Amino acid sequence: SFSYALGSELRPHGLHVLAVCPGPVATRFSGGFSDEHVANRFFTQAPTAEVVAKKAVARFVAGRSCSLSGPGAYAAAIASKVLPRAVLTGVVGRLFR
Repeated sequence: SFSYALGSELRPHGLHVLAVCPGPVATRFSGGFSDEHVANRFFTQAPTAEVVAKKAVARFVAGRSCSLSGPGAYAAAIASKVLPRAVLTGVVGRLFR
């Protein structure tokens, strides 16, 4: 991915790149969805912004290159590794209908 390539290029210059991939995050904005179906599907188990930030800082300090938070982000990461792109885009498209 772009962040891994960027990290590889910048590492010799003493710079570290961290991709923060939180998935859905529980915020005041996400609490304002008028579509209850969308809100229930994506935000019932979503981490708070504070949880996402704390985890990202911990991952950065540990020298990691990616920080995932919440079940949605983990599911997307796993799915992107095992499903063909055409299948994955179809599944994601159906989720947002």
